[in-house]
Amino acid sequence: MKTNISILGAALSAVLMSVSCTEDNGNYDYIDTGSITIEIEPDATVMYGEHLQMEPNKVEYENSSEADYDWSWEIARMVTSSVPEYKLIADTKVLDIPEFQAEIGSYTLRLSAINRHTEVRTMAYCDFKVDNGLSRVYLLLTKQPGGEYDLEAVTYPGGIARYNQYSLMNGQTIKMLNVYSTSTPAQAATNASM
Repeated sequence: MKTNISILGAALSAVLMSVSCTEDNGNYDYIDTGSITIEIEPDATVMYGEHLQMEPNKVEYENSSEADYDWSWEIARMVTSSVPEYKLIADTKVLDIPEFQAEIGSYTLRLSAINRHTEVRTMAYCDFKVDNGLSRVYLLLTKQPGGEYDLEAVTYPGGIARYNQYSLMNGQTIKMLNVYSTSTPAQAATNASM
């Protein structure tokens, strides 16, 4: 019985395969739409609120041209537990955002070249970090016009000044500052003489 079922199954499979091949006319129209190769920096860091400017390091067209492609730059939070959700930040070949203000953290930056005829995407990826520049700095509390205060930062090493860090992150300056001293009068006198 098992043998009869096996023979019957093999015969049925052979009939179905031969019928499917006879219906194939083989009259396909293949058109070479070309291809593109793109590369961007493998990693990059931008400071919150500063000018973000990037462009592909390498763009090579094969049987196509720049007119055949649309471009998009997208970022997604680096996550390990789920599929990243990309957010469009620019739809140009050269990324140019004067005051970039994504949340501070680590991202994946993706450049896509999208073929206008086929909508096939060719992508390049970058480990992208948005930083506030305050990881190794000297912070200075400065009085602003109007009597309010803000934090200025000077990086170490490098000495790059980053102005108005508090207001840049919070949308406002520091309105009031209460300074309390924990030193004793003797310590204050010693510190004043130094």
